[in-house]
Amino acid sequence: MRFERSMLVVGAVATALLAGAGAHAYTAGGEAIDLHLLLALAALLAAALPHLWVVLYLAGTRRALARETGDASPGRRTAALAAAAALAALAAAGALAVTGARAYIGTGGGLHGPLFWGLLAVQPAALWVEWRALTENARRLARHGG
Repeated sequence: MRFERSMLVVGAVATALLAGAGAHAYTAGGEAIDLHLLLALAALLAAALPHLWVVLYLAGTRRALARETGDASPGRRTAALAAAAALAALAAAGALAVTGARAYIGTGGGLHGPLFWGLLAVQPAALWVEWRALTENARRLARHGG
């Protein structure tokens, strides 16, 4: 379960980087937008990786266990919850990126601030749901000798 934990650590670091990008934007104002843009893009990319990996990993191990045991139902609920949490975080990150781009080119972006705060709330919640799903998945794998 070490690799799974490292993916969640990447997600936590991405959340901290996102908070740092937001804090930089609020304190520096408009003169240092390039650094804010760089920090935000790095944070959004780093945040997307663990969510995508967790969803693919849970789907793959669930399928392998179903093939081995003949029962496809174990883990379906937790995998679905993890996928929904990941989708919520990815949607919030995508919306933040789009509104940030619109604010950067000057065609709007009024929702960028509220979406930032929303993503800061959704990201840790999604990581927590994914952590629980990975923990349950590890228990299930240990029970079946995987």
